[in-house]
Amino acid sequence: MDSKTVADALNSRRKLQNYTSTFIHDAHILGSLFAAVSFSYVRRSANMVAHQLARLALASEGGKIWFREYPPCIATLIELEKPCIPLEGSVLNE
Repeated sequence: MDSKTVADALNSRRKLQNYTSTFIHDAHILGSLFAAVSFSYVRRSANMVAHQLARLALASEGGKIWFREYPPCIATLIELEKPCIPLEGSVLNE
């Protein structure tokens, strides 16, 4: 199963009968605390920072929190994913 299936299940409130069902259930409960929630699928190649952070989380023991800095393993990826042209209403910090 890929994350598109999970995103579709989260948006449709469909129940899956596999190892992700607990995650889906918990996400629905947490999502009910917000006025609006939506989930979307983004190809791994379009969001390498999230992919690398997920890999780092799997390889790490315990939780990690970064303040004012980010893990060195994603520094180059962050630079690559910065938009070249500012989006309307956004401010780029350089």
